[in-house]
Amino acid sequence: MKKKLSIVLIIILLITQMSCIGIPKVSAKNSKTVISRNKIQMSIGKIKTIKIKNATKKVKWKIGNKKIVKIVKKAGAKNNTIKIKGLKAGRTKITAKCSKKKYIVKVIVKRKNRKKEIKQQTVVRPVETTTQPQSIKTEDKPPVIEDEKMEITGEVVNNNLKIDEVLKIEYTVKGLKEEESIYYGYGLGKLEILEDGIWKRMPYNPEPIIFPDLAVQITGSGSFIRKIPISKYYIELRAGHYRYTFEIGNIDVPTEFDMVSL
Repeated sequence: MKKKLSIVLIIILLITQMSCIGIPKVSAKNSKTVISRNKIQMSIGKIKTIKIKNATKKVKWKIGNKKIVKIVKKAGAKNNTIKIKGLKAGRTKITAKCSKKKYIVKVIVKRKNRKKEIKQQTVVRPVETTTQPQSIKTEDKPPVIEDEKMEITGEVVNNNLKIDEVLKIEYTVKGLKEEESIYYGYGLGKLEILEDGIWKRMPYNPEPIIFPDLAVQITGSGSFIRKIPISKYYIELRAGHYRYTFEIGNIDVPTEFDMVSL
């Protein structure tokens, strides 16, 4: 009798263990209601998605500033997914309400990235001249005189200048008759540094600078001085031997000089 009772108890114990193994455990973490993101950064015209995961009831959405973003699509059985579109640069909040609980998403809309245009010809230059140059509009310029006897040279007035100093170049025009004229425009020349026997061009300052559509008239032979604030218009400057090339009367005039550290 005792033997039979022991066998029955063993069978009951085995059945109980097998039934416990077959019952899956429900994770409280997997069933928790959460929002897919708390912060969004987007550009004007772009679309982003926000979702309430494991929503138990229908979700209600509210936008703080409808001029910055708008809801373009709602989806899900419980209205738990939306797509938003950026309309205007600014900041706003989107609130989602589900089962008496609120979820907030901070939204930042930025303007579209635009590449800055680097203008090589820029600002008005202070000019000192012995030939009294006159400013005229570019479209009014007469043809440039190309005389084989004409010669234009440049010489640096303040050689061995420091990086933050203004470069001064005296340009001399020879072989030009009193009634003849040449012209040069406002703008930057080409600056190069000599390294390992090779002239390497220096990059312009990326900050755009406005310049007028004017040209300067030089009548007859003579000389004039141009002042160039090197550190203002060029970057990556360092001590070394430089060459500055500027166009006068359709002729490129190179001038070499040395620059020292501050």
